[in-house]
Amino acid sequence: MFTHRTAVSWAICLLSLVTLAGCFGKPMKIKATDAASEGKQSDGTGVGGGEAGPGDGPAIADSKIPTDGPSSNGGAGGKSGIGDGSVGGNPSDAIGPDVVVDTVADLPATADASGGMDALSATGGAGGTGGTSGTGGVIGTDVGPGAVDVRPEAGDAPGADVQPGSPVGGSGGTGGNTTSGGMTSTGGTTTTGGTPATGGTATRGGALATGGTATTGGAPATGGTTTTGGASPTGGTTGSGGTTGLKTAGASCGATGECQTGLTCLDGVCCTQSTCPACQNCGATGTCSITVSSADDTTGTTCTGTNTCGAAGTCKKKSGETCLAAGDCASGKCVDSLDGTSKICCASTCSTCQGCKSDGSACARKNAGAPDSTCGTAANCQTGNCNSAGTCEQIVAGTTCGTNLYCTGSGQCAPKLFEGLGVLPPDYTDSSYANGVSSDGSTVVGEVDGEAGEVTSAFKWTKSTGMTLLPGPNTVALAISSASVVGSATGQWAISWTGTTENDLFNYQGNNTYPSVARAVSANGSTIVGSGNGVNGTKAVRWVATSSYTAQLLHPETAYSYSEAFGVSSDGSIIVGNTSAGAFRWTSTSGLVLLPGGTTAGANAISADGTVVVGGNSSGSAVRWVGSASASPLGSTQAQAMAVNRDGTVIVGFTGSTTTDAFVWDTTNGMRSLATVLTNAGADVSAWTLNQATGVSSDGKVIVGNGSHNGTYEAWIARLP
Repeated sequence: MFTHRTAVSWAICLLSLVTLAGCFGKPMKIKATDAASEGKQSDGTGVGGGEAGPGDGPAIADSKIPTDGPSSNGGAGGKSGIGDGSVGGNPSDAIGPDVVVDTVADLPATADASGGMDALSATGGAGGTGGTSGTGGVIGTDVGPGAVDVRPEAGDAPGADVQPGSPVGGSGGTGGNTTSGGMTSTGGTTTTGGTPATGGTATRGGALATGGTATTGGAPATGGTTTTGGASPTGGTTGSGGTTGLKTAGASCGATGECQTGLTCLDGVCCTQSTCPACQNCGATGTCSITVSSADDTTGTTCTGTNTCGAAGTCKKKSGETCLAAGDCASGKCVDSLDGTSKICCASTCSTCQGCKSDGSACARKNAGAPDSTCGTAANCQTGNCNSAGTCEQIVAGTTCGTNLYCTGSGQCAPKLFEGLGVLPPDYTDSSYANGVSSDGSTVVGEVDGEAGEVTSAFKWTKSTGMTLLPGPNTVALAISSASVVGSATGQWAISWTGTTENDLFNYQGNNTYPSVARAVSANGSTIVGSGNGVNGTKAVRWVATSSYTAQLLHPETAYSYSEAFGVSSDGSIIVGNTSAGAFRWTSTSGLVLLPGGTTAGANAISADGTVVVGGNSSGSAVRWVGSASASPLGSTQAQAMAVNRDGTVIVGFTGSTTTDAFVWDTTNGMRSLATVLTNAGADVSAWTLNQATGVSSDGKVIVGNGSHNGTYEAWIARLP
């Protein structure tokens, strides 16, 4: 049914480029379903031709001679209406827009919700009907120029016989042009699983467009129909079958068929990988990642049974399982079992002499006698087993733990606490004497004697080389520095050995007419002290490198009937010894100064730093002098202090007059028998009588001396723990 409209509303419809459906009736508005609905064609009938022109010619002006008025032309025919079809529907993605149709009967069937349906092509509007010709104009009433007097007579009044001419009919209006059929819009393509799109709008007067290609689930597009006066449209092309909507990577799925090509339904999601490594799952991004930790992995690659997922997302052994290294275990801990016979993965890190329980849950004390990998071996005086107290079992003190090594009472494997230096057969088998030791305790110097009537020879001893002879017959080595060994050729002259070279030292007379002895040497060997004989007896002297080692008297030759130097500080600046008037201390500034202690007191050594002097006083007691203070007894009334360490804190010597015993003194314990100290430390000295301690290392830990061993007088070395 057409609704009644005025001429103006019809003109508005003609000028509009949008759908004309509203000009011919009120269309129905239908809500689109989840599937795409097809767009409905509407016939765009053109408006009727225009009305005839008014047809009145122009007024005829007054004229002497009237003429026919010209005919007016009829109004031009109205143009045909514009044939616009309604909007063709584009397919929507999921829920299409409202579709406008004329009647309920025009509503298309609902397509499958999984894919959109193509909209129908809109039909081009019919061409408008040509307008009717206008009515011819009427004859003009006024006499105008060009009027004709049909009966001219004399005396006629003006215009009396004038006859207007017959009016000529106006030309009919030109028929309106028929518009071409409206262009069918292209059917929209349905997106995968999407909402149907809005149909496209039909164009004016164009040829029908080819129907769009339908996607999966969409209905083929219908070819457009020919509108009145329009060109016959080309039938729409049937769309190809589309693909149903498939899920992308990371989307939830129940089967691989739900996922797009190239994806696998893994761990409940569409995954880019076909399988995940052990202890990994496919996650929301569609890729495998570490999502399983410290638990069994029953998806993907199996990690169950004796294995489980470690913290790093790798398949490792469970606690309680045997292992070789920490990397084998999910816990990262591979420790001893309680019996120490194997290693197992454990939840805890066990301490020394602890093992992990069989279930791997915790540590407990190992059984007594169980081996423990953290316990040492004989090299550090441990058996490698655990004791009942839950600690490493120690080797008994004094037990050998290597070549010339022993276990100390504190569990250290060290050179033997005590050992004899022996003799040198076949020529020197009678006895040996240790007279001095290097500051680091590694080298001992002394003399070794042959059988009765044989000569004596100086020696040097180290742990690695044993006892070796120094060059020259009838020699004695009395002291050692980092640069040289000093001593003398027996009853002849002082000697310095540099390496294996023997260097003779001249007496203070500038020759060796009289004998001399070198008894001590500074740390770098540049100053040597001792005694030189002359016409006035034995005198204290020093040899210095700057004077080509020619002896220099420490006092005027006749000042003392007897004097002898026995010790020198590390830098050679302080010298100590004995005189016929008592012990002395000498410096280049003060000269020789007697120390308190009596005329028979004697100084035998000085600390390397020059602060402490040791020896004996007139009462026969071992003493020490600190600075210029009086002598302080060390404890025994019959003793001699023979040597002192670097800072004076350890002093060694001997006690007794006929049967002597080596002692060691320190600021903490006072004077003690060295044999007792060694026995308590684990050394076996039962076959020895330690008669004298003659030298001590800088740190006070190494002591050398002499003693009786199985009927032989022999040099020895002791190492304090």
